[in-house]
Amino acid sequence: MASATPYRLWEIQQRSNTGPQCDEDEFLPKIFTPTLQQIIKKYEIKYDPNTPVPADNDLADRVWQAGWELFREVGLYNTDTHRMIKVSDEEIKEALYLAKGDYWVGAGKDAVHWTHRQIEDTEPPFCLFSPDCTCSEELHYSMCLAFLKEPLLDGFCAPILEDSMGQKIRSASPFEINGSTQHIYNLRLA
Repeated sequence: MASATPYRLWEIQQRSNTGPQCDEDEFLPKIFTPTLQQIIKKYEIKYDPNTPVPADNDLADRVWQAGWELFREVGLYNTDTHRMIKVSDEEIKEALYLAKGDYWVGAGKDAVHWTHRQIEDTEPPFCLFSPDCTCSEELHYSMCLAFLKEPLLDGFCAPILEDSMGQKIRSASPFEINGSTQHIYNLRLA
């Protein structure tokens, strides 16, 4: 299947500079959260703790429609430029149409074929572990190693390194490059 056209990617990226401006402190409480609450109410989405993994097709359809509407209404937020990137129904449809149905993740003996699954698919899901937390330099390697030993693991995103060589990692600084290098090194070493 084809991939997104370069002009479309450039056009979407350009909206990081031209989209509606919004302070970061206002985006979540004044735009994202109220819109999400309205959409949850509109589509009657409720969590049932007795059924943590529901098999209700009607609920699945409503969640899909709600997610689509939320993305169309809110779009994306660029924290660097303080701009919202708005998308249309047509752009969402185009992106989904052009999305690949499978990917190879990893290399060599660790390569895993990550494929699109259908509703109620009998194939087991691709199991990607992603400890989305910051982690000290002292614990980073051992955490990577611990996750990589998990037998159910198909893919892994390492925890985010908080400091490197005793220095806090700061964006747009030499410490960012050093931290990225150490992050990669620890993951490969594990």
